[in-house]
Parts: sequence; C-alpha cells; structure tokens
Amino acid sequence: AGGGFIGIQDPTAVHHGLGVFQLSDVLGVDRDPGDLARVMKRSFALSDSALLADGAEAPAPRGTGLFLTRAGVEVAAAHGDAPTVTVAGFGDGTAVYLANLDSNSAGQRRLLANAVQVAAGRAVTLPRADDPRVDVTVFPASSTIAVANASGDAVMASLPGLGELSLEPGELRLLPQ
Repeated sequence: AGGGFIGIQDPTAVHHGLGVFQLSDVLGVDRDPGDLARVMKRSFALSDSALLADGAEAPAPRGTGLFLTRAGVEVAAAHGDAPTVTVAGFGDGTAVYLANLDSNSAGQRRLLANAVQVAAGRAVTLPRADDPRVDVTVFPASSTIAVANASGDAVMASLPGLGELSLEPGELRLLPQ
C-alpha cells in the first residue's frame, strides 16, 4: 500500500501562501520565496542513505532557500544548511526530493535510479556495476542481463557474479544470467 513520489528541483512550484512547493507537506521540503522572515529553521543531521549508494552523486541546488518543513525527514545530502536530497514518509508512501538533476552525470543518473527504488519502497539491491557510467538491466523471463556503457569512454567495470567487463563507448552487451 502507499505510493512513491519523486520531486526534482522545484516540483509543484507556485508561490502561494507561506511557501513555494504546493506539495511541501508530502516532500517535507520547501523553498523560501525570499519575502518571509524565518524565525526558526529546522536543523538536521545527514543520514547514511541508500540513495547515495553505488556511485550516486548528490546534486548541487539551483537557487537558494531550501528548508525542511517538518520533522521525520531523512536528509541524505545538503549544501550548507540547505537539504538537497531527502526522503520523507507520507501516509503509507514515500517521497524523495532531489534539489537538481544533471542527466549528463553518471552519478546523478545512478541517484535517480536509487530514488525510484526508495520511492517504490524497495531496497536498493539491483545488480549494479561498480562504475556508474555502466547501466545494468535484468530480464528474468529470458535469463538475460543487458550491460550498457552509457558514456563516450571505454570502461572497465566489475559486476557482482559476472566479474570484470571491458566495454567500448556506447557498447551494449547481452549476457546469460
């Protein structure tokens, strides 16, 4: 039961009332529009989150003024006192907030893949290469694993149970599971 939600950069952003993100109650994060005097800012400690596992990289925020709106929000990464990667429970679901996302960054693509798993309520246990430039997909029905080098560089990557693989730029290789 429950669902998952991933908010990136300024999700549902409309300056209305006291905040900017209209789903700030769900995300546990909001952006100060700059015209309010905040007398109390929630403090936080960084958590050891699965979101940043396996070569995932935290994004730098675009803009300023990010803050937590409630207790119980896990902060996986921050830029100064601004939370940039968070996980918040809401009802029976999970919301993940990423302050920014650079699709050209292999580490941030890995962050998004991890965010999908966390928002879905699943452990981040998918087969992964040690290099975030290498994408791995499992097709159980055909007992096949697809391994793709998503970069423009030759890559040597290690995959659990498969060992070392040398992949040319953009190469896709299908392997038996």
